[in-house]
Amino acid sequence: MLNLLRQADQTKYERMHKGTPFYLMSWLAFDLRNYEKGLFYMDSAIAEDIRKTELTADPESWKNQPGTKFLLLAGGQPHVAQRSINRVQLALQQELARFNGISGQPAVTPDIIRQFVTRLIEDLSKRTIVSALYVFLLESFDRKRELELRQGSSGGSNQPFTLHLFTGGLLLESLLKHYYPISDNGQKNKQLGRVYHTTSFQTDFGLARPKLPQTLCRRFMMR
Repeated sequence: MLNLLRQADQTKYERMHKGTPFYLMSWLAFDLRNYEKGLFYMDSAIAEDIRKTELTADPESWKNQPGTKFLLLAGGQPHVAQRSINRVQLALQQELARFNGISGQPAVTPDIIRQFVTRLIEDLSKRTIVSALYVFLLESFDRKRELELRQGSSGGSNQPFTLHLFTGGLLLESLLKHYYPISDNGQKNKQLGRVYHTTSFQTDFGLARPKLPQTLCRRFMMR
């Protein structure tokens, strides 16, 4: 239907507020376990809410709309996509429990939503990192189940799981570049190798220079 409207009048389509249909499509995609598409439409709905409110007397009101509350996993009030929020919350809690059990560090608590997600969604260029994180969490359970179901069989492709791990690597790289954007010489950290050699990164992770991890590119260049 949206495509028909766009074809009928491109100018009006771009001007109209499409937050509600995007949000409904996101909700339905979640129910179909198409998490990537669900969060794509969710992010599109948030972008529409921002565009609608940026010229109003309250340009920050988009933060109180359903799409943003979804990313914040806000509870307390009935939410049209509450079961989808609950699914993300459960996945996050399970991963935090697993991580805390093996990290040997002070436990990471659900306050990560307030401390981590809230700051990221303030930066419009970084909001998609939150969506990507949720997709990665939700899909990890499906990828694990898929591998378990084929136990005992020989051959076959592990491509879905390999792509999932690759996505996780890109997500980690995006987060590291966000929190350590500038190297010691004042240049922008465009590669992980520069992040690893940034003093602030080494200090935060307790790494000495001889023990720094090496990327594939760095190992290749040292050959």
